[in-house]
Amino acid sequence: EKIATMKEAFLSLPEEEMFKYSDILKKTLSGSVGKNLLNLEFPLKEEVPG
Repeated sequence: EKIATMKEAFLSLPEEEMFKYSDILKKTLSGSVGKNLLNLEFPLKEEVPG
């Protein structure tokens, strides 16, 4: 499920916006399983080859 889409290239954003989005991404990907990250399992039939 898509939550957001952007039509602009990331590197063409103003510097302030780039830092804002990179900070959000860092917070999203940091942490450990069980604390900030969830371990989700998907059925094999849901996987698309490639």
